Amino acid sequence: MENRLRSLRTQRKWSQVKLAELLAVSRLTINALEKGKYDPSLPLAMKIAQLFDCPIEAIFLPTEDFREITMSEKGSILDQLTAKVAQAINPARFDQGDILNSLSPHAKQVILLAQEEGHRLKHKFVGTEQILLGLIAEESAMAAQMLKTVGVTLEAALIAVEKIIGRGRGGDLTVSFTPRAKFALVYAAEESRKRGQSYI
Repeated sequence: MENRLRSLRTQRKWSQVKLAELLAVSRLTINALEKGKYDPSLPLAMKIAQLFDCPIEAIFLPTEDFREITMSEKGSILDQLTAKVAQAINPARFDQGDILNSLSPHAKQVILLAQEEGHRLKHKFVGTEQILLGLIAEESAMAAQMLKTVGVTLEAALIAVEKIIGRGRGGDLTVSFTPRAKFALVYAAEESRKRGQSYI
C-alpha cells in the first residue's frame, strides 16, 4: 500500500531509527511500512496518525490525492485497517455473558451508562460511541480522569456523538452491541488476559 509515512518522517527530519523509537517498534518495521511491504495494524496506524497529528487515511490512503477521496472511500480504508486487527482478535469469540461477568465495577458502570445513552438516543444498539460516553460519564474511573485532562467533557461529547449517529426510532428496549463495540470489548479482554488480570 502506498503511503506518506516516509515523506512525513523526512519533513520532521527524523531518521527511521528515531521514528522506530517513538513508536516502540524496530527500524525494520518502519522500513517495511515505508516501502509498502505490509500494512500496519490498526493500533500501530493510530499511533502513527497521533504522532503526526493527522488522520490515518491521510497517511495510509492508497492514492496520491487525499482531497479527492469521498468520505465513503475514507471510511473503507479505516474498515480495511480494522479488519486486519480483527483477524488477530476475532469478535466471533464475543461471549456477552463471559465478557460482562469479567468487567470491573467501574467497567460495569460504564456499560450501564452506555446502555442508558443507547436508550436516550432511541437506538437498539450500544456502539463504541455510547461506550465512550459511558467512559466519560463514569467520573471516578481512570479513563474518565484521563479524558478530562485532555479537555474532553461529557457535554461536548454528547453533542458530538448525537451529530455523528443521530437519533433512532426507539422500539425494543433490548440493547445489543454493535460489531465494533464487541470488537472493542474482545480487544479489552485480550489485553487484560495478556497482563495476567482476571478483570476487564
